[in-house]
Amino acid sequence: MELSVQNANLTDDVGTERSFEMIAAAGFTAVDWCLDHVWDRKQVKAGIIPEKTIFHEPMDKIIAEFEPQLAAMKKFGLHPTQAHAAFPAYAKGRPEFTDFCIEVYKNTLKLCQYAGCPRLVIHGISRPYNDNTMTDKQFFELNMHMYSSLIPAAKETGVMILLENLFTSFKGRYVYAGTCSDPHEAVKYIDSLNGLAGKECFGLCLDTGHLNLLNMRQRPYIEILGRRIKALHIHDNSMDRDAHLMPYTGNIDWNEFCDALRFIGYDGDLNFETFMQVSLKNTEEPLILPFLNTIRSIGEHFRDKITK
Repeated sequence: MELSVQNANLTDDVGTERSFEMIAAAGFTAVDWCLDHVWDRKQVKAGIIPEKTIFHEPMDKIIAEFEPQLAAMKKFGLHPTQAHAAFPAYAKGRPEFTDFCIEVYKNTLKLCQYAGCPRLVIHGISRPYNDNTMTDKQFFELNMHMYSSLIPAAKETGVMILLENLFTSFKGRYVYAGTCSDPHEAVKYIDSLNGLAGKECFGLCLDTGHLNLLNMRQRPYIEILGRRIKALHIHDNSMDRDAHLMPYTGNIDWNEFCDALRFIGYDGDLNFETFMQVSLKNTEEPLILPFLNTIRSIGEHFRDKITK
């Protein structure tokens, strides 16, 4: 059970080498590799989609683009144990964009294979606020189309695709349930997709903060998903915004969280998606390492509680 943290904003703020140096200095051994800065999400949500991305290039160019990050991880004794793909995979009024994203995800899976990263989080498509262009059934079918189209690539690369429990919001204020926020829906997706694949190619990345935003307790969701949970996005909030802060700075019941993981026999990594805690938007650079040290200490505390 390794302790890992998402590099996200940290790499953007302090640079590739310095960010991984700080993650290693804090005692983490693994990274949740952020590969989602491929397009402008606000533009996509407005229906403005890119014509091409780095993931539409030949694999040698894709690898060359990300090799500096992999080299920096290796230099400081780190490795990626999960990664996060670009999102959203839906643009209102632009149905072709989902197929555009499928090609991005195929090559993202190949990059993960090259990097030795065994898991890739790919967000499902949630109904945007006030979007009545499709029924719930059609959104479900669109998600099944996207994920099932990736089964050959998942089998070829050996990289597991992870869905995530999501939320939707309107202008950052009103929060609604998103894809896989209902645990029974998440089970349906994962079991259906693994049935189509004929093997376990899909699982769930449990996002603690997203559950909390929807006023959902951790334990019932975790117990329903059980061993389908293959990875974690651990972060806290006070149910007001997707703050991505370290545990104990919001109002999540972390004892319940650890008890539930122990109950289902979770043996994956403890990964912290606490990138806003160490963002220069919220703190100053001299405080980043102390925050990372605290997050790692919390990880050790959680590991003791889960494995005891």
